[in-house]
Amino acid sequence: MVHLPKEKLLVEADVYTPPAPNAPAATTVNATWVSLADNIKRLNLSVDQILALHGRMVPLVELHRGIRH
Repeated sequence: MVHLPKEKLLVEADVYTPPAPNAPAATTVNATWVSLADNIKRLNLSVDQILALHGRMVPLVELHRGIRH
């Protein structure tokens, strides 16, 4: 995982894979995604977007949508 503060970008490989656009919401909460969101906040990282190397670049809000029910 790499944080690029100037670009407000978090690059990661295996923690978060964004669902396909317009995919139905998950029926369970992914604990790894919750941990990622918690750590971004705890470390006070300036993140606008996440670049998932096994997915696509998405705004941080996509992660938060994926962990809310």
